[in-house]
Amino acid sequence: MTATKLRPKNGTLSNASLKITVSAETWRFIAYIFFWGMIAFAMAVSNTVVTPKLAEGPTAFGMEEGSTCGPFNRNWPEGN
Repeated sequence: MTATKLRPKNGTLSNASLKITVSAETWRFIAYIFFWGMIAFAMAVSNTVVTPKLAEGPTAFGMEEGSTCGPFNRNWPEGN
């Protein structure tokens, strides 16, 4: 059994074309929706998680007064 190959007729393939219609405005609108959704999510997380911890200050987490990072300090060993 042998497979037949598509051979071009007069330089083109007959009945071998695929047409896809792409609407640039639709993709742009979807990108805008996701972008603004990402901004809203970042603002919500910042307002509900980060701001309250920073407002409490470093002493609420057992650190000395004047520590600049407060609850976001990391105790990593040297060299990392």
